[in-house]
Amino acid sequence: MENPVIGPVKVNSGDSDDDEERWMLLSPLSKTVKERTQEYLDRVYSFYLDIDAAAYRKERSLWRILSICAPRCAYISPSLRELALHHMRGDIESIDQTFLTPIISPSIQVIEFLDQVPRLTTLALLHLLRSRDTCFPELKKLTLLEAHASSHLPTSNIISPDALPETLPQLNTFDFDLRMLQPPHSKISQISHEEFRNLWLGGEPQDFKPFFRLCRLPQLKKLTVTIHKSSSLQWKAFLNGLAQCGPAILYLGIDFEVIDKIPIKKLSIEGIQALFPLPLKQLDLPRTLLELSPQEFGLMLNRWPRLERLSLTSCDGLRRVQCHQKDPLYDASLLLAIAKHPSLEHMITDIDFKHLTDPEVLEGMLKFESDSRLQTLEVVAVTNWPVELVQHTNPTMKDQISEFQELIAFMKMRRRVEGRNDATVP
Repeated sequence: MENPVIGPVKVNSGDSDDDEERWMLLSPLSKTVKERTQEYLDRVYSFYLDIDAAAYRKERSLWRILSICAPRCAYISPSLRELALHHMRGDIESIDQTFLTPIISPSIQVIEFLDQVPRLTTLALLHLLRSRDTCFPELKKLTLLEAHASSHLPTSNIISPDALPETLPQLNTFDFDLRMLQPPHSKISQISHEEFRNLWLGGEPQDFKPFFRLCRLPQLKKLTVTIHKSSSLQWKAFLNGLAQCGPAILYLGIDFEVIDKIPIKKLSIEGIQALFPLPLKQLDLPRTLLELSPQEFGLMLNRWPRLERLSLTSCDGLRRVQCHQKDPLYDASLLLAIAKHPSLEHMITDIDFKHLTDPEVLEGMLKFESDSRLQTLEVVAVTNWPVELVQHTNPTMKDQISEFQELIAFMKMRRRVEGRNDATVP
């Protein structure tokens, strides 16, 4: 059995009384070993690094040895496509550019950085991308987020807009927390690439305002936002700015920071109509209640004839333990508008059947005919279950989810209906 050429050795770093591991050369490098190492490194397409102080120092020593083993290229893995670096623990002052340079090759397509507050890993990466941005022609997705042990921790303003790369020709997906940007926000447009197709943004309401005002993303197809400290949110202004920023959005999701006892956000027709010009195919609004009449709900659906998926839940699975019957749910009469939609295939919602016992509504349900395209109706929570109607339809039904399936079939939506295990059926 051959002796190992590279191996871990215990050394004292001087930073503590405990010895740490470093990678060391244990025997001379032969030509054969170098060729085999280079051949292997050429086949590495993905790196995942979860970095703390000890791992950082250990991996730096490995980079140096691998650079010796593979001297023909400036990069350890010249075919690298994906890099995920999670700097999750706050025991490193910074990860500098010399640590990143050997591993981020021009072939890189996806970079994901989760950086612990207020560390400088992200700044090192941005400096690298900006100083050599013409060397990354294949970079398609960039994720720059701060990792918090608690959602209550503030995000530090560590990035100047001037530090963001401007010339990454293939970059079309960007995940970024706007709270990481330093003022002045007048320069925020520098993070805007007209070729963006997919965008995730986090921030407080005041962070989105300058972004939506100054950035124009005509090619944007998918936008997901997470709003922190949402008490100051003004729906109408927020959605107007969003629609102007991305006029071609097809897939839109708006969520809120998940904390205990988060209040349900209410959205009226005056707010939601700001989105009517968008050619939406998917809309996800968890922890939000649309305060719409049946007529307004039908009007909304008519403005999005291509809509395929709609998720409207005032109490989603993440906060199910705090969802009680007193929480407002959607009236079951809205199912009629859903069933009439020409494209809607998937619906996730909460349903209150209270008004289903109204004679006029019940008569309309009994006479209702539709060739609905609906395939899946996922019910998160149910109240005021219509026992009389279900018994009228099939008195032998006992299981409540089966009853709900029978009810939907009775409405001529003869597809598949799902009920979450935690859905409450009183």
